Formats: sequence, C-alpha cells, structure tokens
Amino acid sequence: MQVEFWGVRGSIASPGAATAGVGGNTSCVEVRCGKTRLIRDAGTGLRSLGDSMLAEAKRAGAPGVEATLLLSHFHWDHIQGIPFFVPAYLPTTKLDIIGGVNGVLSLGDTLSHQMRAPMFPVRLDELSAKLTLRDVRHGESFAVGEASVTLAKLNHPGGVTAYRITHGGKRLVY
Repeated sequence: MQVEFWGVRGSIASPGAATAGVGGNTSCVEVRCGKTRLIRDAGTGLRSLGDSMLAEAKRAGAPGVEATLLLSHFHWDHIQGIPFFVPAYLPTTKLDIIGGVNGVLSLGDTLSHQMRAPMFPVRLDELSAKLTLRDVRHGESFAVGEASVTLAKLNHPGGVTAYRITHGGKRLVY
C-alpha cells in the first residue's frame, strides 16, 4: 500500500511559499493497492494528481487512466477539484465515484449541482470519461480491485463518511 498526499488543507486552498512545507491544496489523498488506485477526496489537489496520472499513463503507453474516487463528504474543499480533473474530460478514463448518503441529495445530484450554470460552464453529464456514480451507506463493505473498503459514520457538520482501506495485511483509515 502506497499513500501520497496531493492536498492536506482544510476549507481554503492556500498554495505558496508559506505552505510549501505542508502543502497548499485542499484534501486529496492517493492510495495505491497494487494496481488499484483509490483517490480519497477531490479537493484542489485533484488537479495536480490528474496531471500526474496522465503523465504516468503516457510514459507507460497506457490508453488511459482508471481510478476510484471515495468522497468523505460534499463540502467545497472536498469536491472542488472535480471540474479541474483533466482525466474526467477524456473518453479513455474510467472513473468510479463513491460517496456516502448525506440525506439531502444523491451523489449524482450533488456533483451535478456543483457543475451547472452559473457555477461552472461544463455539466457533469458532458464529461467524456466513463463515470460510474455510487451512493453507499455507513457500515457497508465492498471490494475495489485489490482493496477492501469499509465505511463508518463520523461526526462532522453535515455528516461525513470514513473509509477503511485494507490491502496486503495493511489498513488505512481516512
């Protein structure tokens, strides 16, 4: 299991010299479990991760990128990178997006709301990637490629879903 932090800030992205040591992008954590790539949250760090994924695929001669995005909740600092994630605009990308039930809107409705006029000029349904959206419930467990994922409810304004990722005898909880 390999973990790389692409964004660690809460609420407000603040890139620059003052945050260079700890990072200035909002929540985005990449977890690799063998060939399985899981992305934890889609803050502003998702843009840089997407660029890195495309460069890696090009070096490897791969036709596209594949990943599963696990969203903890739908506050802006955890989803604002999605409209700027270049792989989502490419038909060679396969992206599964999973999010916990929030009691207000479905995952699809939430992300569609974020990416519609006047907030953004490209609608979610206009993205060229092969997108799969899945609402999940607390306590649920499922496999994602080589990894096992279990959900739990945590305390946070508006609700939040924690994910335990298990692979190769190791566990990561986010």
